[in-house]
Amino acid sequence: MFGQVSRGANVSTVRNIVQTLRWPLTLTASVGVAIALQSTGLANPGSLANPESLANLESTRADIDPFRTGADARDMAPEIARAMNTFFCRGDYVALEQQLEAARSVAPEEPMVYVAYSALAYMNEDYDTIREMTGLTLDAAAGIKDEDPLRSHLYTGVGNGMRAATIVVNEGIAVGLPQALPSINTMFSEFRTAQNMAPDDSEVNFFVGFIDLMMTRHDRALTQFQTASSPQHMADWGQALTYRDMGQYEEGLAAIERALSSSCEHPEHYYLQAQLLRKLNRYEDSVAAFDRSLASADMMPEGLVSQISRERERTYNRLQAARRETASAQQ
Repeated sequence: MFGQVSRGANVSTVRNIVQTLRWPLTLTASVGVAIALQSTGLANPGSLANPESLANLESTRADIDPFRTGADARDMAPEIARAMNTFFCRGDYVALEQQLEAARSVAPEEPMVYVAYSALAYMNEDYDTIREMTGLTLDAAAGIKDEDPLRSHLYTGVGNGMRAATIVVNEGIAVGLPQALPSINTMFSEFRTAQNMAPDDSEVNFFVGFIDLMMTRHDRALTQFQTASSPQHMADWGQALTYRDMGQYEEGLAAIERALSSSCEHPEHYYLQAQLLRKLNRYEDSVAAFDRSLASADMMPEGLVSQISRERERTYNRLQAARRETASAQQ
């Protein structure tokens, strides 16, 4: 699926690759750290919001892995589950940093913790921390090579993508892209190796799906998200994003509403729902979905809140215009 990217490659293609990795919150990195309980007697990921439930998980740590079950499940600490649930089920970015510290203290060998740190730093435009977390991600990925080669290849790919994104952020497109190409090619190579090792692995397919999405390979992205069936709310979210970009808004709305039917009331799920409703000219419903998202404004960074607010305002103006047109036609 992934080939080499040459220095003569289409610039927009390479920009899409880099943009994927410069936007770790809602794209690549978000998949890598999207942990929510699917088992241990807790039927849905939202159950993680209850600290008492987490207290009972110490003896069944392997059951926390949301991407795999049975013998394939990885041993993950409850502290990681708590932090990732906060990030990707509840969408409480404000509370995240302290929980990531707790996760890091008990599982310094887990690469997805550093990817999550990088995502949070990106939201805060803290590029020094991103550079630090890039190195730590690569070190952690190398550290699990013998015990977990699949995830080692996967996170080596992610770390190289983060490195490429950091180079472009620091140097700009013109200077940074040639420097970033070796890291981008390594990312593709590592992802290809991981996918060849486990083509049905949900964690791998999430990463591949988001790369395909940003490279506008929509049919491939949709297949990856459909294969990556756990955690289901993340699979549905990925499908909704893909359908949105394909212009298939009814299908996208159905997918994001499946995600919302879980107990994960993530504010960005409502945001995506609002965008899809607006595309369907359902302006009143869209404004209501924007308002549901903005109800959690105190949990989101200011930049994201401002972006959602601007889109909400434009949609409200369209709603008012549609009402005026209807009133005029009835006269």
